[in-house]
Amino acid sequence: MTSLGKVTLKKDHILCKGTTQVGISERMHGLMCLLGQSMVFQGASETFQELLHLDISAPQIQRVCIHYGGSTTSRNIENNFGEGRNQGNDKTILY
Repeated sequence: MTSLGKVTLKKDHILCKGTTQVGISERMHGLMCLLGQSMVFQGASETFQELLHLDISAPQIQRVCIHYGGSTTSRNIENNFGEGRNQGNDKTILY
């Protein structure tokens, strides 16, 4: 799935390398997350159908948003509260 529509490639094509988990382009990931966080998933699905004539289900948009949102949240937590922070300073308050 791409922002331009469905593209079919053989599994041994060079563009298929590294797509073992998700067969959706990076641009589509971004668009799905943008719409998925802007409105309810069903509304995002209807918007894709109306504007781009792409049939993307609400559960698919939800799965992509959860997958990428979860990985972003994990990275932010590690960056802000990673190991080694505040060692030896018990008086520092973390909110």
